[in-house]
Amino acid sequence: MIKTLTLMFSLIVLHIFLVYYTILPGKIESMIYIDAAIAFLFLLGILITFPGIKKGGENFSIRFLLVTTLQMLSMLSLILVLAFKKIEGVKVLGFSAIILFISLLVIQSFVLIRAMNKK
Repeated sequence: MIKTLTLMFSLIVLHIFLVYYTILPGKIESMIYIDAAIAFLFLLGILITFPGIKKGGENFSIRFLLVTTLQMLSMLSLILVLAFKKIEGVKVLGFSAIILFISLLVIQSFVLIRAMNKK
């Protein structure tokens, strides 16, 4: 679990550096807040889902599906709020955030399913 959190945190920091050095487009101030929200979503998701591994397959499956759905809805709601606030460059910001979100979601899913199969 520590390796997973380290990998996810490293990916978020890399994303911020890529935006800061203008390799990826976007405003750094907005991207820091978005990336912090994404980090919070995934930290909370792992903390909710990981105890379900010890309780069995059905409990884990319910927690996994619930957390994944809530993470996706939260992310899309966050981008929708930015669009309604008419933040400059919201399309670029949203696209970049979605790519980071999907990358982290794949890593989270892979690690949690692999941990469940090892049990």
